Amino acid sequence: MNRSNVLIGSPIAIEERAASISSASHLEVPETLHDLLHILVKNPPSTFSMLRTTCSLLSTFYGRPPKEITLNTVSTTRDGFRPFLESRKYANASIRSYVNYVRILLKEASALGWRPGEKITEEWRSVVILTIENKCANLAKHLAQLRKRPSEVTVEDVDSWVEKMVQGGRTYREATLEKGRFWRLLRAHGCTEQLPLCLSREKGYGVPLDQFPTTLKNEVVELLKWKRAEFALDRPKNARIRLVSSEGIQETICQLFGFAAKSCSETSITTLVELVQKPIVWKFIEWKINERKVKARSLQLPLGRLSAAMRQHPKYSSLDHRWLKVLLDGLPAEPESERKRRKANKYVEYEVLESIAGEMSRAEQNQAIGAE
Repeated sequence: MNRSNVLIGSPIAIEERAASISSASHLEVPETLHDLLHILVKNPPSTFSMLRTTCSLLSTFYGRPPKEITLNTVSTTRDGFRPFLESRKYANASIRSYVNYVRILLKEASALGWRPGEKITEEWRSVVILTIENKCANLAKHLAQLRKRPSEVTVEDVDSWVEKMVQGGRTYREATLEKGRFWRLLRAHGCTEQLPLCLSREKGYGVPLDQFPTTLKNEVVELLKWKRAEFALDRPKNARIRLVSSEGIQETICQLFGFAAKSCSETSITTLVELVQKPIVWKFIEWKINERKVKARSLQLPLGRLSAAMRQHPKYSSLDHRWLKVLLDGLPAEPESERKRRKANKYVEYEVLESIAGEMSRAEQNQAIGAE
C-alpha cells in the first residue's frame, strides 16, 4: 500500500480557521438586538444580511426599535413570532427560515457571552419567586427584561404581553387571568402605584337585593316578576323579558342603590321613584364613565331597560321619564374605528384559525396512519 506523508503547512493541508468574532471571550456582551448587530457587523457572518432582516421583522413584531428590544425579551416571547409571520401571509418556507434565524441570533449572542435572565434585579427576583406560586411567572420574567423595577411596569407593558400571547396561540382568557393575578400580586406587596381597570373595578359598590329596605325590595321583586310573567295585565305586547334580562335590570338597580347610598349619602331611599331620579342617575353615569372608565355603550342598554320597565308598568307610567332618554342619547359615543381596534385585540384572524385547523387535520391523519 502506497503512503504519502503530508507535512504541516503544505499546500494541501486543511487551513486553520480564524477565531470567530462570536467568541465568548469577546469583551462586548450584547443586551439588545442593536448591540448584537453592532458587534456582528465588525466581522459579519455569511448569514448577516438575513440576520439583519430578521431583526427588522422582530422590530415590527414588538413595535419597538432594536435598541429597546432586549435579547431576553426575544428569548422569552419568540413563540409568538411564527403566528405573526403567518398573519403577514409569508410563505411556509420563509416562516421556517425567519424562525430559524431568530434561533441563530440567540446562538450568536450566547457565543458572545449573553446569558438569559442574568439582568434581573434583586427587586425582580423576590417578585418572580412569588409569581411562581401565583401562576404568573411567565409575565413577570418578561417584564423583568423591560423594566428595572416592578414599580416601573406600565399598563401598556402588560397589555402588550397579553396581545403577544394571543398571537402566539394562547387563549385571551388565559392571558388576561394571568395578567390579573400579576397585578393583584404587585398591589398586595405595594409594588405599584398604578390602578389598572382590572383592579379598579374589583372593589364592589353595589348592594345586594336582600339588603334593600323592605319597601324598595318588594317593589323591585314585583316589577321584575311582572316583566317576566307569561301574561301580565296592562303589559304592552312584546314587553316580556327573559330571566337573564331580568337579572340585568336587578343588577343595575343594585348598583344604582349602592352608589346612591355610598357616594351620594342617600340613605333614606325606600322606593324606586326616589332612586331613579335625575340627580342620582346623572352622577352615577358620570362616575362610571370618568372614574370606572366604563364605555357609554355599556350603560345605555341596562339603564334603558330599567327605564322601559318603569315606563311600561302601570304604577310608574304616569311619571315623566323623558329626561333619562335624553340623558342616555347624549352620552359620548366611542368611535367605530376605536371599538374595532379594541375588539380585534381579543381575536385572531380567520386565516390563522384556518391554518391551525389544517395543522390539526394533518396531525390527525398522521396519527391515523401511524395507528394502522
